[in-house]
Amino acid sequence: MTRFTLTLLALTLSTLISFGQSAVLYGKVENWPTDTLHFTTLPFHSPYSAQSGFVLLDKAGGYILKFPEIKAPFVFSVTAEKKFINQSQRLFLFDNLTDQYYYGQCVKLYTYTVSTLYLEPGDSLRVDLRKQKRYGHTELDFYGNSKASQEYFQTLFDLDSEFGDLIQDEAFSNASKLISEATQKKLKQLEEKKENLSPFVYDYAKAEIRYSGKVELLKSLRTKSDRVLDYLFKKKMPASIRRTLEIPKNKLAYATLTSEQFNEYLELYLHYKLSVKRHKFVRHQALNTEKFDFALRTLPKSTLYHYLANRLLEADKSAEINALYHKLLKKYPAGELNNQLVEKFGSMAQSNH
Repeated sequence: MTRFTLTLLALTLSTLISFGQSAVLYGKVENWPTDTLHFTTLPFHSPYSAQSGFVLLDKAGGYILKFPEIKAPFVFSVTAEKKFINQSQRLFLFDNLTDQYYYGQCVKLYTYTVSTLYLEPGDSLRVDLRKQKRYGHTELDFYGNSKASQEYFQTLFDLDSEFGDLIQDEAFSNASKLISEATQKKLKQLEEKKENLSPFVYDYAKAEIRYSGKVELLKSLRTKSDRVLDYLFKKKMPASIRRTLEIPKNKLAYATLTSEQFNEYLELYLHYKLSVKRHKFVRHQALNTEKFDFALRTLPKSTLYHYLANRLLEADKSAEINALYHKLLKKYPAGELNNQLVEKFGSMAQSNH
């Protein structure tokens, strides 16, 4: 991941986005184990994907992060130590992008060693952060007009465990019904809160609710016996499951594309579709030419570039990965993450010498 000081990060964001507004995060910390506040984004759909930076605290524990020229909301995390950024990234990758599996505790990942927030263009958000202990829960105090939206945003990190617990001991054939019922119930509850939420948080929450169940359903395949998997992929996948897992055909909202659950779903969905194609469960397929080309044919166009660019930024270098990098830049010469790709792989002119 490319790392910047705060000044360089701000310059990078301002060169990526033009004619936007500034956004400011400020506040103070308490029981903070370092003199630094680190910042990072996850490798999701965003012009700010996989960026990081830091700022030093003042003597009173105060901090300020200012991002110029922001034209769209974005989600990010702050933490006291750079190693917590690396750990949260590895946990995300371990959960979704390798052949390993664990029941992730999203609420702990996103609220203990790191705190996950969002900013919208024009925001001036005060957040005070209070640590219980170095590895303990971080309490957040929000101030200002977006307080209700910010506090509701924090509740979304419980969704994966709620849906996971719902279907953990259920037969796979019954899981889609339970997920559908729970999803509709939560969407109804969201509607009751809509007037207190910003449009972005409302749309983001809808995506988190709609895709959390799909994510847990796809994750649950990894716990099924070979006999069950053979039946599902060699014989017949229940129609109710197929309907539940499909991506809607209508245009995806920006808030959906930035959603953590939607981006987890993309990776798991791609492996599910590979399993259907091969008539055999694919636990994991590392990025290669086959997966790259299959993604081009399978994933929604609105998220395709960011998905492939972020996978390339995470991949180890090799001749095959380098060829895929060239292929992506030729297909998307104005891609928002191309500067980061060039920094990692070198310019196409350099690569051709």
